Parts: sequence; C-alpha cells; structure tokens
Amino acid sequence: MKMLKNWALLVLLLVSLAACKESAPKAEQQDESKVEESAAAPQEEAKEVAPEVKLSFPTGEYGSLILGFQGNQLTGYYDMPLGSGNGCSFFLEGQLAEAGKEVAVKAYFPGSDEVVEGSLKQEEQAVTLKLAANPGGQCDPSLYGEGEKLFLSQPAGYLRVGVLSQDAKLYGDAKKSEAKGQLEKFSVVLVLAEENGLLQIAEMNQAAKGWISADELFPLR
Repeated sequence: MKMLKNWALLVLLLVSLAACKESAPKAEQQDESKVEESAAAPQEEAKEVAPEVKLSFPTGEYGSLILGFQGNQLTGYYDMPLGSGNGCSFFLEGQLAEAGKEVAVKAYFPGSDEVVEGSLKQEEQAVTLKLAANPGGQCDPSLYGEGEKLFLSQPAGYLRVGVLSQDAKLYGDAKKSEAKGQLEKFSVVLVLAEENGLLQIAEMNQAAKGWISADELFPLR
C-alpha cells in the first residue's frame, strides 16, 4: 500500500513538471510580442528649442562712432568735425534685439528735447547707421538717406558710453579720497567699471581717467 502511494506521488510530480514546461514558452512568447509591439510603436520625435540669440556687436570705435554694450543696452556717440567749429555730434542708445534684425536706436544730444529715430545694422566688422532725419541739421545726408556704413577701427573693452550732465571732479580711486582734476559738462566718457554708485571712466579722445559719481551722467531716455 505504501508503495502505491509513492507511485501516485511520483506520477503527480511528473504531471506538474510537464505543465510548467508547456506554460513557460507561452510566457516567453508573450514577453517577446510585447517587446516587438513597443518597438513598432511610433516614437515621438524630441523637439529641439533653439535658444534666443541676441545681436552681438564688438565694443569699440567705428570711425566717427564709438559703441558700448552692457547687457542688452547699447550706447554710443557719433562725432564728425566739419570745420569752422561746426560738426555732427549726437548720443545714441538702443536695445539689442534678436539676431538678424536691426536695432532700433534713438539719436539726440543730451539736454535737448529733439530725438531722431533710426536703426543700427550689424555687418561683418562694420555697422550701418541710418536715421530718419538730420540731427542738429549739421550731419552728412548719407546718415538720413541710405545710411552710413562705419567699419570697426579699434576694438575696446569699456562697458558703455555716457555724457556728463554737470561739471564733475575726477578722483584717483573709488574712495574719492583726492580729486585729481575736473571734467566739464557735456564731456563724453567711456565707463570702464562700476563700484558702489561710482564709475571709473576715461574721457573720450583724452588722457583723463579716474572716478566720478554715477549720477553725474545724463540718464538714458
């Protein structure tokens, strides 16, 4: 009797093993089919978003025009002597825009109410300045006609361009410990550095260099 029970247990074990072998391939086939389905499913293409690119003008001298850039802020000064004490001079400001577009600029003389709209277009090692009218009535017709192309003649590293709104003492350091000279109202300066409301500047076309208060410059419009 005991022997018969052992044989019965052995038969049940063999039947269980056979059932496991039959179910295993089916599971593998199901897994493989799922992999094939996922591979065949259409994949969404990753869309690349191009970063916004800003125009980048080299700071420096463009013939009669000096340009400076601080962030997206453009500042400049155009000065073309015409003899007999006359000349074409004006301040320039604008905001850099997306690449491939012209920069809208304002041309005016600090302290004057007259503002002339215009554009500044970047080209290879050059810019083209075009104004809607003749600022001050003394400028070359090309400026308010087809525009004047100005080539980069002297790259520089200053931050921006400014004009003194008053006579200003020039100090040798940012502590304003000792005045080393004085600059007159309407002097054009190049801002080299900023520190605690003070500006290290160099006078345009002059050797004078030192520190002044930031509020001694005409504000931008």
